[in-house]
Amino acid sequence: MKNKIKFSIKKDLEVGNYKLLDISMGLEYSKSLREVFGKNLEKFLSEVEVRITRKSWQIWIDDSKGSIMINRNYLKKSQNKILYLDFVHELVHLKQLNDGKELFHKHLKY
Repeated sequence: MKNKIKFSIKKDLEVGNYKLLDISMGLEYSKSLREVFGKNLEKFLSEVEVRITRKSWQIWIDDSKGSIMINRNYLKKSQNKILYLDFVHELVHLKQLNDGKELFHKHLKY
């Protein structure tokens, strides 16, 4: 039997800044994140800021501030399993950013 992660996130939040662990639960149990972050996972998660916005993109990294940006309507309407995958993806990008790696290929348009 697969071990399912009980991920949840508050969806009725207003536009603004939040600490990731104040609005979500379960990312700390992700095997994928544990492999990427190792023993530093809990500390990293506790420092991540999420900014809920009305900008048209769905979810992305603000590489100037090192935070996760998410569209309010996307947050509100998306299934938890999709949001879980989105947050895992963006957290890996934050690690890349913290490690000084390039987030975007110069030859691709985003």
